Amino acid sequence: MKSTPARIYSLLFFLTLSYSAFAQVSVAPTVIIIDDQTGVASLQVDNSPDAAKEIQISFDFGYPASDSLGNVLMVYGDSVNNAKFGLDPYLRIFPKNFILQPGAQQTVRIQVRPMTNKADGTYWTRLVVNSSVAAKDIETVNLAEGVGTQINYVFKQNIPVLYTKGAVTTGVQVDAVQTQRIDNKLEAVLDLKLLGNSPFLGTLYTRFLDDLGMEIAMQQQTFVAYFDVMRKVELELPEGTKAGNYTLELTFETKRNDIPVSDLVKAETLVYKHPVSL
Repeated sequence: MKSTPARIYSLLFFLTLSYSAFAQVSVAPTVIIIDDQTGVASLQVDNSPDAAKEIQISFDFGYPASDSLGNVLMVYGDSVNNAKFGLDPYLRIFPKNFILQPGAQQTVRIQVRPMTNKADGTYWTRLVVNSSVAAKDIETVNLAEGVGTQINYVFKQNIPVLYTKGAVTTGVQVDAVQTQRIDNKLEAVLDLKLLGNSPFLGTLYTRFLDDLGMEIAMQQQTFVAYFDVMRKVELELPEGTKAGNYTLELTFETKRNDIPVSDLVKAETLVYKHPVSL
């Protein structure tokens, strides 16, 4: 099993953006959720107007997790959970490989075969879209000394695909919270337990309240839990925040700006309050 720390994942994403001028392809949606009533979904791939692109689509089982300090990382190569929750063997996709002309669009169909041998719950994988300038558009260029070949960058995008089967439930439980003040930041490490038989996809709202219940700091972030996780949250405190008694309020809600509400597995909103002494 291999994992990629979030900071490296972010760096790879930044480098991907830097190279996008060589192979600009956009995909939508950025999260695919399929239910067992339909069993199908679509992905739209749009090409930029600069050059024809060669597109290759594959799957790779993986999920976001965390280390013991609450830092987010991506996990791949987990054969045990792949056997339990992996969606790859049940997926059909068409087309897998194609050439996309400049400015063109392609709709990719994704179908989930019946999973009669699986229990109710959510199964998943990652859909990987590799794009590069089509071979015919890679020209040989003259260099000062001899002849060289233009570099062909490969642009890789990776999005989650989830399939909900039967009765699905989700939720989170806060088992413990550890806080410390570092300079002008409050760092909180949350020990969270996943409830139900489906990953939790939603939003975490973190509020820091004074002894009168007035908000003095707030943060909103996307929150995902596929299993029990540790999650680190950092809040910038206002200048001059004095020593005293405060409250850290955590709100977990199954709501995302990038996913239709109808696609999400719902959970009761959880509000958890933790006393903090600075």
